[in-house]
Amino acid sequence: MAVLRAVRQALAAAAVSRAKRRRLARALTDDQDLLTSGRPEGPRVVGEFVRTLLAHGSRRAVLPKCADCSRAGKLTSLRADGKRICPPCEERDVVLAAITSQPVITMSREAPKQCPRLRFPGMGGW
Repeated sequence: MAVLRAVRQALAAAAVSRAKRRRLARALTDDQDLLTSGRPEGPRVVGEFVRTLLAHGSRRAVLPKCADCSRAGKLTSLRADGKRICPPCEERDVVLAAITSQPVITMSREAPKQCPRLRFPGMGGW
């Protein structure tokens, strides 16, 4: 009974609205491993639910890890392939897109060795 009560409390804390509860239910119906795999997939509410489960003493739940840097934390943005990324990785993608004037679809974990603008003569660098 104590476990069921903890899950209900975690659900009430993570999925406040009916829409969030529906998204969480749909995601967990499609893929039950989202709570224990650490994969950066599914809606944002999955990470919030895992965070509250851990706060209520869960030992099996695993926070989702960023698809770019593999850090566990709040994953607030989506990449083009639908995987979640953390705010620093999203900010890096936005800055790089602004520098290159091209939309960034995917990016490696390493920062560019030189400014992409150096390809064009007279444009300067970092």
